[in-house]
Amino acid sequence: MTSNRTKRIINGFIATLGGGVTLQLLTILVTPLYLELTSQELFGVWLTLGSVLAWINLADAGINTALVRRSIEVLEGNCYDTLRRLIYGSLLFLLPIGFVFSLSGYLLTNLLVEFFNIGSSIEKDFIKTFHILLLIGLISPSLKVIGNILEAKQHIAFTQTIHTITTIISIAVNIILLSMGMGIVSFAYGMLFKVAITFIIELIYLKKIDKKIIFTPIGTAKKEVKSLVKFGGWFQILKIANLISTSADNIIIAAMLGASYVTVYVFTGKLAYLFAVFLLSIIPSILFPSVSQLFELKHNEKVRSLYIGLSKISMRLGIFLGLIYYIINEEFIKLWVGMDSYGGSELTLIFVVWIFLESNIRGVSAIIYSSEDIRGLALISIIELILNVVLSLYLVKIFGVFGVVLATVISRMLGFLYIPLKLNKMLGVNRSKFISGILDVLGKSTPMVLIVASIFYNMEEHNDVQIQLIALVLTATILNIIFFEGVFLLKQKDGDWKSRIKKVRDCYFL
Repeated sequence: MTSNRTKRIINGFIATLGGGVTLQLLTILVTPLYLELTSQELFGVWLTLGSVLAWINLADAGINTALVRRSIEVLEGNCYDTLRRLIYGSLLFLLPIGFVFSLSGYLLTNLLVEFFNIGSSIEKDFIKTFHILLLIGLISPSLKVIGNILEAKQHIAFTQTIHTITTIISIAVNIILLSMGMGIVSFAYGMLFKVAITFIIELIYLKKIDKKIIFTPIGTAKKEVKSLVKFGGWFQILKIANLISTSADNIIIAAMLGASYVTVYVFTGKLAYLFAVFLLSIIPSILFPSVSQLFELKHNEKVRSLYIGLSKISMRLGIFLGLIYYIINEEFIKLWVGMDSYGGSELTLIFVVWIFLESNIRGVSAIIYSSEDIRGLALISIIELILNVVLSLYLVKIFGVFGVVLATVISRMLGFLYIPLKLNKMLGVNRSKFISGILDVLGKSTPMVLIVASIFYNMEEHNDVQIQLIALVLTATILNIIFFEGVFLLKQKDGDWKSRIKKVRDCYFL
């Protein structure tokens, strides 16, 4: 069982990383084409609408994640009848709530047009696009139920592969429709296609891999619905907090400064999002089903070791990726979409702090989700939510886009401080040893930061600046390895090199 679980984790990680990198690179490549086929303002409107869709997707009330967690439990006991009732119990909530959210959005359409100061020239496209997104918000949470079951069965490699393929196809649909002059509604049609085709493929695959899964008779039980709501309600609060940190900023910027500023904000923070949210969220998201299983089997020592390892890796990567982001971001945006979309070095710097905080929060938060003891984190998230919105509305008037990111950073400090305190207590981790481990990571990262920063600020401008930055990134990578694995190996006095390398793996990797 353990080897099978490990194999699925590895396959899921490879599929998620490979697919994710492919999609991120593809997005970077097609964005200039999107801008050419639309405009900076029009593309900013689409980015803002994408944020509105994220709010509409709150209609799942955390039920999708709760279904994954509960399905792991019932599948461990081979209780397929209970699984069927859980599926219909989730639909019993998802469809009515989705309908209410979508209907509310429909009724507020004209208000949104005024709120975002949409001009008459694009008002028709804005409304049509928004209404298609409302339809997606209605059906998407319910259609994800099949994917939730596949995730519970730890077929993550398959779901990630399908996600990659359907996203690539939807991007092609976007480009074709944009070329036909359909405007930003093209993006909505591409998204609708992806949602529908993904559901069909996942349903066929689920029936193929597990003949025991049945969908008749239709019905659920009060007990199963209650178990979903109990976990889903608290998780929904966590989802709202995550939404605040990734999408509410777009809405505030569009409303207070204009849609074109959303494009500047998103493009300046593109690499930051790629590093902090995409790369550093892969391992925890892949581990969620397996860690949930470990909690069910009472393997607390394994969970504790996993947490300590993830904490060190997250801290190390947060510092390293923040440094890399700072030194290459301006040149990256210049080559990618042009300097008109660059928000400046100050905005880049505050994003560095955000990368550090977000990497440490996301790096280990999946362990709390897996434990089901999420009430405290949910309450902290409520405070984060309120603080972020209030500060954003105030600071955006003073500092512009910079103030919005600053508000996010200040609010995320709460989660950054709470999560290690919670997990140390929950898992019985020795506080002094934990702090010592974190200080060790900080100490070994500091020389790399100082050396690379010194070289960066003393670089002379040449035509081959890209080559200089590539060399600097390689230097940072080598220094990072030297100060961690290199120093560790040199300190090992006993054993051959094979045993020393094994000790490095045990010390620095999961």
